[in-house]
Amino acid sequence: MASTGSRVLRLTRGGMRTRRPLLALRIALLAAVLASSSVSSSVVAQTSEACPTRGGTLTFARSADVSNWAYQSNNPTIWAWPLVNLPLVRNNKDATGLDGAAAASWEISPDSKTFTFHLRAGLKFSNGAALTSADVLDSFNAMVVDPQVAQGGAWPKSSFSAPDSTTFVINLDDPQPAFIENALTQVGIYPEGTKLADMADQPLSGGPFILSQWDKGQQAILVRNPYYWNQPYPCLDEVDLLVVPDSNTQALQVQAGQIDMAEEIPPNQLAALSNAPGVTVPLFPTLAMQLVRLQKTKQPAFQDKNVRQAMNYAIDKEGIIKSVLFGTGTPVNSVLPRTKYWDSSALPYAYDVGRAKQLMAASKYPSGFATTILTASGDSVENGIAQVIKAQLAVIGINVTIQQVEAGTKFQMRGDKNFEMFMANTSADQIDPEIFTWFCCTEGFKIQSAWTDYSNSQANALFAQVQKEPNDENRAALFKQMQSILWEDAPDLYIDFIDATLAIRSNVNGFVLPPTRHHYLEFVYKT
Repeated sequence: MASTGSRVLRLTRGGMRTRRPLLALRIALLAAVLASSSVSSSVVAQTSEACPTRGGTLTFARSADVSNWAYQSNNPTIWAWPLVNLPLVRNNKDATGLDGAAAASWEISPDSKTFTFHLRAGLKFSNGAALTSADVLDSFNAMVVDPQVAQGGAWPKSSFSAPDSTTFVINLDDPQPAFIENALTQVGIYPEGTKLADMADQPLSGGPFILSQWDKGQQAILVRNPYYWNQPYPCLDEVDLLVVPDSNTQALQVQAGQIDMAEEIPPNQLAALSNAPGVTVPLFPTLAMQLVRLQKTKQPAFQDKNVRQAMNYAIDKEGIIKSVLFGTGTPVNSVLPRTKYWDSSALPYAYDVGRAKQLMAASKYPSGFATTILTASGDSVENGIAQVIKAQLAVIGINVTIQQVEAGTKFQMRGDKNFEMFMANTSADQIDPEIFTWFCCTEGFKIQSAWTDYSNSQANALFAQVQKEPNDENRAALFKQMQSILWEDAPDLYIDFIDATLAIRSNVNGFVLPPTRHHYLEFVYKT
């Protein structure tokens, strides 16, 4: 298990701000994911080893802040969300299956329409109040109707009930065999009568930590939840999540010992950091990929399939991996990341400028066009890739302007569909790809294919089938067919599957980054 650290200290323009008191996973493991079955029950055994050491503060530098603590709207929020929120179930820390969280066990009816959850005994919120099925019931009802919740656009027709204080039941109108894996890891439990909007800034849930202070855009200070169900965890007393947008600054801070852990290390600094005393630089394969989202309404040229294919052929992905990423990552070969049902046999778009020029000539834009790519100003990797894309698309007549903005602003512009090309680091939050497919490539999700306004009727029809298919082999075949159709249609510009590059002080132990990249810091301890 790799050592790791956290972020608590933050550098301001004038210097360091003092914090307030208070290996690599193999992608092959993903095949071990729990398969959906028509009848299932799960009682999850939690780790029993005690924290080798207790206490201390972990300082963890991240590139962007959480946008809110209740709604999982972007990766920086999604990854930090489990630190303070308690769902019914969650991906285990190796992302090979599901663990119970608030739920100790559950059953699925033979028709995959009824899901019964049995809560752990003695559950409490972080203020010490009892957590019962009435709180779960109210939270789910609020989640389904709340317009701010992303799941509200994708949640199936359903009803909820709480037969007793420790039992919660979900009844779906239509069967969904993979419902638990895809839907329930992102729904937090809050006290009955609470408005979800009130939880965005001051969440009251039952996760391992409590949000003590949040200086938006700067830092979030989390303290140990004494009522967390999985005692003796968390091992740490405090976790400080620091916003350090510049990845080069993150590397310098961890090397100097100003922070314990850095989230985004520029690949060109990996070699130097790996030789730095007191620092480890593990690589973690992830369910993430680097790509460029193409907004089809904002830039009508992206509605032309020939243009989209031409752009994919015009980009030298191997060259980017070698020159910008220093050998980390592999070319993308699918619209899906390396999740369950990922088609490993498919081939990436080759680097073929001649083919790209032919496709442009056959398009509605044979003379090319001008467009803009949106990047995060402090992200050296994003901007390095964007520079290569700009140069290589110019060869086929596409004139690209790079627009750099602060990371939080970039996410806001994406949500507003105020972009033409968007440099994206997109990640699957579940091992099963159903929700990711809905998010990225179908029109059913309210954000319309990751804010790009893309639609493919064949893919939509296949996706409707896969949601109701209980047989795993049939499900795999449907996903393979869907991937083939979408890959040929080239909805976006695909670069590389991402290996996460973190730098961690050697006195930080017990950290592992699952392929989903969720921050499970309750097991981390410092020596």
